[in-house]
Amino acid sequence: MPHKISILVRADVDSAAVTILVTGCLTGATREVLASQIERACLLDSASPLVVDARDAQHDDPTTAA
Repeated sequence: MPHKISILVRADVDSAAVTILVTGCLTGATREVLASQIERACLLDSASPLVVDARDAQHDDPTTAA
């Protein structure tokens, strides 16, 4: 079964932070996708803090983590 990840980046004009909401399977393979999206989100507003919310991720696979 392929592991999929869903990432929503919120950068509201009136918000104090840029937020990344993560759902799906957080594994070694999908964390590379998440890392690239974090880098891109930092470019949206470098002055605002970045919040990564992965509470709704289905699982974290430590066997593939580096």
